Amino acid sequence: ESNELFPSLKYLYISDNKIDSYSSINELSRISSLISLSILRNPIYGTNQFENETSKQMIIARLPYLTHLNRVLINRDERRGAEIDYLQRYAQDYFDHKLDFIHQHRQYQKLIIKHGEPFLTNQNQVNTVFFLFYSNSRRFSLK
Repeated sequence: ESNELFPSLKYLYISDNKIDSYSSINELSRISSLISLSILRNPIYGTNQFENETSKQMIIARLPYLTHLNRVLINRDERRGAEIDYLQRYAQDYFDHKLDFIHQHRQYQKLIIKHGEPFLTNQNQVNTVFFLFYSNSRRFSLK
């Protein structure tokens, strides 16, 4: 895991490409000098705001040296939240397939050292929350 080929690479613009998986992002973690990445309008981002935010978090968690994503500063709280969400999202895979998993998720072990091991939730113990919204005498619910 060396960055000898790109020791001075700080800024990388790869927007408008066809990046559709995190394996490409994982490879960028080898470049410790990379502090700014622009990766907009790639298939890795979803079609709605929720998917975009999730992709953003997964990219931040995978690239520990990044300080800016899509020209926006990554603050400490945002990084911490992204890293913890990443740990939780992949916890089951980590516990089930450690060796293969660690090869595919280079930063996971380092994040466990930083934040502690994720916990597994039992789906039978998860509570469902309903939200009701009223607008102009119409009722909406979210599950």
